[in-house]
Amino acid sequence: PANTWIAVAGDFQEPNASVLIDSYFGSLPATVSPVSPALPDPALHAEVHIDNVDPLAPRPLLMMAWHTPGLFKPFDAEADLVTSMLGESRASRLRGEGTKAAWVEVEQVSTSSGSVLILQAEPLEGVTLEELKQDIDARLVGLKVVPPSDRDLDRATRALLTKTFQQMESTLSSAHLLLDVAANVGVVDPVSLQRGRYTAVTGASVRKFLESYLRLDQRVVVFSNPVTSTKAAQ
Repeated sequence: PANTWIAVAGDFQEPNASVLIDSYFGSLPATVSPVSPALPDPALHAEVHIDNVDPLAPRPLLMMAWHTPGLFKPFDAEADLVTSMLGESRASRLRGEGTKAAWVEVEQVSTSSGSVLILQAEPLEGVTLEELKQDIDARLVGLKVVPPSDRDLDRATRALLTKTFQQMESTLSSAHLLLDVAANVGVVDPVSLQRGRYTAVTGASVRKFLESYLRLDQRVVVFSNPVTSTKAAQ
């Protein structure tokens, strides 16, 4: 089939793997590659706010989510680097001096057709979810006003490349990575591809990504409170 990709990872001999693959898939008839429909990017035209009461939650939780570009699309690399700079290091812009968050996690969930950047944070004791939201919003605006330096970008790039190497240490994760790259870009070295994408990012392109995708008026915000502290969101 023209739209099928197979990744083989682990300790194997290429000729033997080729014979095995052919025995499993060689009899499948050839087909014409399907044409992917042109789908418009999803768009929010205002902030969507959700108040949630979680009977099992021990503490209040703030969640934010934004639509971001699909895997390996323009500005996907910026999304990865911003995710790293916001939440994956002690130098995170969201964990700096005066933060109102007890902890922060930021994740970029990427797919070929589109991605989602998700931010989760727990407020410090005595801090309301609204106060935490205002603090995070101010820090996001600050990242637009003062974009990351070359040193910030280099640190985030090194962190992401380290994650790529760690992913390739697992046979199954390595196969998934190879498939993602092959299906979206072609048969290329994943490490070289990622290094090239991330080192091409600049402070100016990060600002453009933030202004285009991480807008405060185009996101979903969830205030989740335990039953015993529903006043925390007020």
